[in-house]
Order: sequence, then C-alpha cells, then structure tokens
Amino acid sequence: MQTEEMRMTRTATKPTPLLEWMRANQPAEQLFARDGFLKQIGFLLEDLPEIFHRCDPIYRTNYRTVLEKSLTVVGSHVSKSVRLPVVCLQLKDGTTITMRCNFHDWKVSVNSPYDIDRDFLGLFDPAEQVDRFCCEGFTKKQIYGPYAKNKRQFTIQLLPSHHHLFAFLWLLAHRPKAKR
Repeated sequence: MQTEEMRMTRTATKPTPLLEWMRANQPAEQLFARDGFLKQIGFLLEDLPEIFHRCDPIYRTNYRTVLEKSLTVVGSHVSKSVRLPVVCLQLKDGTTITMRCNFHDWKVSVNSPYDIDRDFLGLFDPAEQVDRFCCEGFTKKQIYGPYAKNKRQFTIQLLPSHHHLFAFLWLLAHRPKAKR
C-alpha cells in the first residue's frame, strides 16, 4: 500500500505549465515551509527569465511569455510537508534542464546536444556522482553521471540558495556555442 508521501512524490504524466501547477498545489497557509514554496516559484517565474533575456536574442521579444511556456512541471516531491515541483526548462538550442529544490539543495540535470565546456567557478563538484535517491521526483532517465565524465549529460548538486542556481544557469546560458 502506498503512503501519502509516496503518492505525492512521483513523476507527472504530462508536463504542466509551472504557473498552472503552482495554482493547483498551493500549500496550506499554516505550513511553516509555505514561504519557501512561494519564494521558489517566484524565483523560477520572475528571476530565471532575466538570465535568458539578456543573453539570447530568441528570448528578447516576449521573453517572459516564452519562458513561462518553456517552464513545465514534470514531477513533484514532498519536503517539510509541502509538495514541490520538478521543473523542466527546454531551451531553443535543444538543451533540457531539469531541476528541483527541497529546501536543502538544488538538484539539476542537464541534457545538451553538445559539450558544455565551461568553468562553473566552483559552484559544484564536477566529479560528484549524485545519488539517484537524492533526486526526488526525477525519473531514472533524468539522472546522469557527473559533469567531469560527460559534458553533455550530467547531474549536479547546488546549495539551496537561489543565487547558486542563478549563477549556474547564467554561466550555462552565456557559454560560447560549441560545435556539435
């Protein structure tokens, strides 16, 4: 028999726009982690678009609308009694970024059609193998090995600060385009 937490920690059957998912999964007002939920969603919807607006001409016109549609929830997990999203961002160049935060850390998987050879300035350990059991809400297909072993497909762990995720995505987005 499945527990409530097991039912709540699963992969979505079809991607749902983040804003729509947020409206349907508002945590109860009395929950301690409700503010963390709202800050996480706010960061993804408000701050994340700035990264791509500044570096990619594709996103310069109506960038918020484009990214809102590109940010989909592909799964969920529970932390501190709050259901949290596993978010997927599909970039125009074919790169897929899957990420989640459980108030302890961010787990991020990158699947790119080309090598991402970049200095990430110590934001994560490039040789660290992230345990699949620590990637709550991800499917097995969304979890890869370390960056040091494969610069096209990798899973990393970042501190829970949205600043760390912002810096990682900024460096990723501003990378020189590599040959395929």
